[in-house]
Amino acid sequence: MKVAEYYHSKEDPAAGSAATQSSSTSSANFTPRTFSPASLDPEDEEGNSSPGPTNSDHSSASSSDTERNLSPTPARDGMLIFRGSTPSNQHRKTPDTTKGFSFSPAGRPQSRAIALDSASRSSTSHMRTPSVSSVTPSTVSTDGGHIHGQPSSSRASRTRSTAEIEAIGPLLNELTLDGGSGELGMAELQQALPSVSVTTENQEPEATSPVFGLRQTSLSPRPPRRSRRVSRTNQAPHDVKDEELPHDRFHHPDVQSSFLEAKTLMSRLARVLGSSPLHVDPDSAIKRLHKRAKDLSRFQCPPTRTVGFVGDSGVGKSSLLNSLLHQEGLARTSNSGAACTCVVTEYHYDMRDDFQVDVELFTQDDLMEQVTHLLQSYRRFHLHAEEMTVADGLEEAKEHAGVARDTFRALFRGRLGNEAFLTTEPEGFVLWTFRRWLEDGVPELGGSHNRSSKESCSDFLIQLTSEAPGSQGPAIWPFVRKIKVFLDAHILSKGLVLVDLPGLRDLNSARRSITERYLLECDEVFAVCNIGRATTDVGVASVFELARRAGLSKVGIVCTRSDDIQASEAKNDWKGQRAKRIQQLSAEVATARGQIDEIKRLLDEYDDEDLTKEEEDEMYDLHRDLRKKEKIWEQKLHDLKIFLVETRNAEVTKKLQASYRDKVRGLIVHVFCISNTEYWSKAMLPKDEAIPSLQLSGIIALRKHCLSIIAESQLRLATKFVTNDIPALLGEAALWVESGAGSANAEQKSAVRRTLDKIERQLRENLTGRGSDLRRVGRATREHFQNQVYDDQRTDRWRRTAVNATREWYGWAHQTYSAFCRNYGNYCTPAVGPHDWNQDIIAKMARDLTPQWKQMLSSVEGRLNTDVENLEDEMDAAMELLSAELEAFPEVNDVIGEVLLARTSQILSRMESLRETFQDDVRALEVDALTGIRTSIVGKAMEESYRRCNMEYGRGSDQRRKGIINGTVQSQDFFVNYMREFRRRWKTLADEFQKDLQDSIKDELGLMSTSFDMIRDENVAMESEENPELRQCLEIEIGRAKEQLERIRDILTSQ
Repeated sequence: MKVAEYYHSKEDPAAGSAATQSSSTSSANFTPRTFSPASLDPEDEEGNSSPGPTNSDHSSASSSDTERNLSPTPARDGMLIFRGSTPSNQHRKTPDTTKGFSFSPAGRPQSRAIALDSASRSSTSHMRTPSVSSVTPSTVSTDGGHIHGQPSSSRASRTRSTAEIEAIGPLLNELTLDGGSGELGMAELQQALPSVSVTTENQEPEATSPVFGLRQTSLSPRPPRRSRRVSRTNQAPHDVKDEELPHDRFHHPDVQSSFLEAKTLMSRLARVLGSSPLHVDPDSAIKRLHKRAKDLSRFQCPPTRTVGFVGDSGVGKSSLLNSLLHQEGLARTSNSGAACTCVVTEYHYDMRDDFQVDVELFTQDDLMEQVTHLLQSYRRFHLHAEEMTVADGLEEAKEHAGVARDTFRALFRGRLGNEAFLTTEPEGFVLWTFRRWLEDGVPELGGSHNRSSKESCSDFLIQLTSEAPGSQGPAIWPFVRKIKVFLDAHILSKGLVLVDLPGLRDLNSARRSITERYLLECDEVFAVCNIGRATTDVGVASVFELARRAGLSKVGIVCTRSDDIQASEAKNDWKGQRAKRIQQLSAEVATARGQIDEIKRLLDEYDDEDLTKEEEDEMYDLHRDLRKKEKIWEQKLHDLKIFLVETRNAEVTKKLQASYRDKVRGLIVHVFCISNTEYWSKAMLPKDEAIPSLQLSGIIALRKHCLSIIAESQLRLATKFVTNDIPALLGEAALWVESGAGSANAEQKSAVRRTLDKIERQLRENLTGRGSDLRRVGRATREHFQNQVYDDQRTDRWRRTAVNATREWYGWAHQTYSAFCRNYGNYCTPAVGPHDWNQDIIAKMARDLTPQWKQMLSSVEGRLNTDVENLEDEMDAAMELLSAELEAFPEVNDVIGEVLLARTSQILSRMESLRETFQDDVRALEVDALTGIRTSIVGKAMEESYRRCNMEYGRGSDQRRKGIINGTVQSQDFFVNYMREFRRRWKTLADEFQKDLQDSIKDELGLMSTSFDMIRDENVAMESEENPELRQCLEIEIGRAKEQLERIRDILTSQ
């Protein structure tokens, strides 16, 4: 069936007759340009532009000017092609939902709409005016997702008749003028209009179109209309900096703007200081002040929170971090697909255009320890596999031997010729050979490396973490302990460090231990898994098991590949209302797809070489319909995807939270379901187009959550910057101004210097001298531990309880006992249930020591509070001395007092920071001393025993294993050595805290002395006196800054 016949078969007979007659008369006077479907802009219904046809595209070279210039053309940049009038409701028909398409019964319209886009509304303008496009009004509607087409008239003579010319009148009455650029100038328009103006000058326009009920307009220009192309879409690409920030105090707009304003104050101060040549004089005080002002103007809150992402290989951690960093392809696999995910990679912020990569290598001793354990695993399997049974851990032994083989090949490529020597030579000789090779073969890649682009940085990371195909030398990754990448990423700029961690099931025990220690130190941890296996993922379970044993509270889950879901599978799995909804959405997608296919079938019926005007119009309308239907189809498809993704996300989240809520101390287990594919599919598109997919990807929500983690600490640092750092610099600058004021005589200046010397001596003696209580903090802390924890040890009772536990295990079946040994004491079997041997061994000790430990911590905390009070008292005494000695010099007294007050705040702030670090270290030691995790004190004490058990096999191996474990636990020295290690670790913490405290106080007193030199130093005074203009400008700027700073401080410190 031809398209025209198809249209006629669907139209209302009466309407079709009128429409056909109108079509015959109104279209014969306009010969359209010939165009191909490809020339149509797929977005022109929304106002987008595409190249229009040239004059060579005309269907006939002999067409008149009117026919040439008033022909329908595709939309051009900055102009719109007019569509046909929209049918009134009386001409619409409810779509037939049983078919792929539904067509309107309305016939051909009685008139055409002619669009004239004009860049100027003035008749005298010499600017070019847009093309005039004549487009047959379409009755296409998207109601119900069906097509309302327009019927075709038969081919008619192109000879003009009076009736045909008269039909142009209503067309011109519908002329509208749109702003925009075009091709038809006013002169050309004047040449085109005479042929039609004769028949229209005496006609009265009808109030409405008889078919469509639309108001007819005159040739008077309409008011300018805004381009739909501009207003339709936000053309700017998505910027992560524009994403919604967490709803907390730090991210409040007032706080952020005040923080920025504070840095602006320092920029202004730096400009004033830099206006004098003194700022480049190495001996000038102004140079130091200028540098400090520049530094403060660029102040960034240092990293304060670390978020770790841990998961097994292949779950998408690297892709997840790329998305969070908004750096596509930064971390990736090599072209060969080989990748090593066992290297810890940290991502830090640095305001730079390039990338910096810091590489930390294992020490020789670390590497030797690793290869020793690997060699033992390799030899055990290859020498004794035939004697081993499943109960001996044959499969695990094979897996460990494979890891050892791969590591040896990577470490010693080019040296390890015949691998038989690993088993034929004595173990000692093989290890000696390994040590010699390692001494000669360590790559020279430690330290910092700069890369100019993301691509080169990515290539370098692959070089560090992957096997290089065809390489003849050693691989690099076995030597690498940790990688740090410094880059400019929005999520890092707020003070976050993101860490990519290998899973806790890594067979390399050294790397597994690194991961465990990281997880204890991270402020929040996310276990990463594939959403399809999230509820049964063993890697996730291992992370939450560690959280339970170590008492961690901030542990969440990230499920990747959230968009990997099939509607048919989901419908079968979900049933009920959800299945019905899937069926409904799927049917809508299929219907929309069918409409697209039908339109394409109709388009295929056209012969582009021989088209009538009516057929060209029909073809144009079909292309326009096709674009609309494709958009509808895309939206329906997106609606289906949204339902599938969000429904599964909610279901998985609910199950995971129910499963792991009891494993952590926190009340909420945060679960995020994300799709890296969905994120990057639209991330670079204009914002309005990208946002739906970006939100569906889940990355924006996860990024927002990560930023919320740092809010409290960053607000504290920003407040310190405003209340301590800036006032200290302003005080020093004010001292420089005062030193050259010339208001004091020699005797008065001498009195000021004596007073400052006295204050400095007093503070140094009382805060850092031999008799200072602050010098005895470490010793007092050690004494508290000795008296309240160490001296209360009851090793005999602890040992008896531990031995009783081993007797219980002794009765277990050999395969069960062996399985617990292979899992380093922490395992679960149907026969005996879950057990943690390490925790069972120290259970009695932990119960006895916990009350003493808590009491000791309370005593230490009380002592530290007293030390802070003593420090405050000493600084208050210095302020009182200053006031008493310089009472006769109020101006100098006030300026010096401000400096002293700022330094007091700095000292107290640094002491508080040191206390927080000490408390974090104490909590980590508590986990190590009183829990049984693998890297704890008891875990390390039992590590070698478990390894020895795992080397056993064959007849009698069960008894030998049990003998090894019992012998270790029953040793008289086990708990004695345990408590000695506990005390050694505590002493290390106490001594480090003491050293850091003394260093901080000395640093601050040194800075205070430098500030005092602004008054005491004759050279500074002379410098100030000799530069009165700078002094005056600086005094004004300091006054302005103090006034603004007071308001900024109020905003940051208000609750």
